[in-house]
Amino acid sequence: MIFSVNDFTAKLTFAERKIIDNFFESLDLSNQDDPVVSLVAFGDLMSMIDTNNRYVYKGSVTTPPCDRFVYWNLMSTIYPISQKHLDLYKAQITRGENGNLPSYGNWRVTNPIDQHNVMRVADQKFGNDMMESNAANYQININIYNQQRSSSSCY
Repeated sequence: MIFSVNDFTAKLTFAERKIIDNFFESLDLSNQDDPVVSLVAFGDLMSMIDTNNRYVYKGSVTTPPCDRFVYWNLMSTIYPISQKHLDLYKAQITRGENGNLPSYGNWRVTNPIDQHNVMRVADQKFGNDMMESNAANYQININIYNQQRSSSSCY
């Protein structure tokens, strides 16, 4: 999922925005002393996202041993995040790397942009199957869109 404070594309009701806020609140991001979360409000968030419209590509796990043949799903819709939650999220990420996040980088060798076979998926049946599966076959990454950009594009 991709989130943005100002440049989101999702058309949501107040109740759906509240689901996103509840998800981030459940992460207890304000706790700077190694928060342990007993319950994450993940189900409501997953049930409201648009899984029918996304991009899929084959890549690798992001941490050692960087196993290959992982299929990544990137949702097309950009969802809203409050500035408060974005700031708390960034503080946790930075704290996790002893305040030196820029020096840690990526564990993997990055591929040139043209070496990924990215597929656009617009398939209601597969999207519904993904949501109704009881198996934990789908890893969901949460990405926060760069808030410092002046452009509204997501490159």
